Amino acid sequence: MNEELIPTSQFTFYLPPIFDINMPSDSTASNANAFGEILFQRIKDFGLRCIPVYDKLFSSSFSPSCTNMAKQLARSSSSSVANYRAVRRARSHREFYSKLCIVIEELDESLFWIEYAIDAKFIHFERAESLLSEGNEILKILVTSRKTSSRLLKEK
Repeated sequence: MNEELIPTSQFTFYLPPIFDINMPSDSTASNANAFGEILFQRIKDFGLRCIPVYDKLFSSSFSPSCTNMAKQLARSSSSSVANYRAVRRARSHREFYSKLCIVIEELDESLFWIEYAIDAKFIHFERAESLLSEGNEILKILVTSRKTSSRLLKEK
């Protein structure tokens, strides 16, 4: 396999706290927007890093099932990016929550297809380890956000 199969991330991310008690109240929204932008860039970077993986799977001569995995990974990884963009443009808290659930589902599916391709020996784990790690970190952040969003919806 080619060393460039899964490029390492070109970004170093600092995730600022969403709410800092020492910050003036008017800066909370801009801090949340900055966090949202950083998270969007991480999700977008994850999706872009999936492209060489599905290109490799799609062009592979392994089997038709390999082609199916490639198509599924292409759909789910690009969908997670597009739907997170929609999360950031949500018109209501309920729409935010609903779209966020879709992003989590699609990102988790992307991770599944990468893991499945590893299990099927179409991809070496060592080549995908950093991509899986980044995807799981993003997933944890999103799941925490979903829990917070759910709690806020119940309080209304």
